Amino acid sequence: MPESEWAAAMAAVERDPDFRNLVASSESGRPIVRNKPSSAAAFEFADTLPAASPTDPIEIEELRGAAFATIEKIGRHNFESAFIFRTAPATPALTAAERQRLEEFVLEESIRAASPEAPLTVMGRIVRRENGRFALACHSPLIARGLYELDNAAVRRWLRAKELDRDAVRRLNGHLGLIDLVNLKHGAFWRLVEVLLEANRVYFETGDPARVSPLSLRKVAARLGFAPSTVSRIANGKSVVLPWGTEAPLISLMPGQRTVILSALEKLLATNARWTDAALAERLAKDFDVRVSRRTVSACRTLVIQRLPAQNAA
Repeated sequence: MPESEWAAAMAAVERDPDFRNLVASSESGRPIVRNKPSSAAAFEFADTLPAASPTDPIEIEELRGAAFATIEKIGRHNFESAFIFRTAPATPALTAAERQRLEEFVLEESIRAASPEAPLTVMGRIVRRENGRFALACHSPLIARGLYELDNAAVRRWLRAKELDRDAVRRLNGHLGLIDLVNLKHGAFWRLVEVLLEANRVYFETGDPARVSPLSLRKVAARLGFAPSTVSRIANGKSVVLPWGTEAPLISLMPGQRTVILSALEKLLATNARWTDAALAERLAKDFDVRVSRRTVSACRTLVIQRLPAQNAA
């Protein structure tokens, strides 16, 4: 199912009044439903998102304008804590109408972020936090907020206490089934992002294409305990904006060792084509953390020299 359809389906769940009542409920002081964001998750507005929902574009801009005014009133941190990550209650300074407006704004932003018009869905921008670690600042609030954690026993007690009719119970159970699927999907996505952010830290710091992690899709899959086809599906159709503003397919952050070797050798040989294979192997290990045999270096070197300007290859 395309990202746009996932976003629309989850927006429908979040708009259901009974589900909203469930999210707002607690038992013994503990929320019955809460969200658990990834340690690699952040949020960022994307001003250039297209209007991907059936809502009139003028209405969307009016909603955004009113929402931004309310966010300015309560502060960005309070907005993200209460309405994006749902790790804190909404400030009592908000009226019921303002809370409802922000909730609707979050859903519209999630639908817009999953526009089916673009060949790749831009999941967000890679940013550096104050602690030096990198995070993915998502454009979709629903993806940024991470997994749904439900107290299933408390949910059953809540359903009995509310004495909802059969159709409402069936509808809510359908919502909970969709949430289970979304948790699997978003959980796998964030686990992949966490691995790629850590593996490509030096690349993000330097912007040097030769410093992309040599991890292959197969090695990433083994690290995560997934099948390679699963990792491929997770990354397929998704892109991220790199720290310097370039959009890149998510799968390009796990190009495999051969691609990294070729890029690193091209950089080294462009400055000195007379490196010996042994010396190049040492430099690859020392500077790029890639350890390969001289035979591999020799084979890759032949390919690289064919692409270098004649004066450097002489």
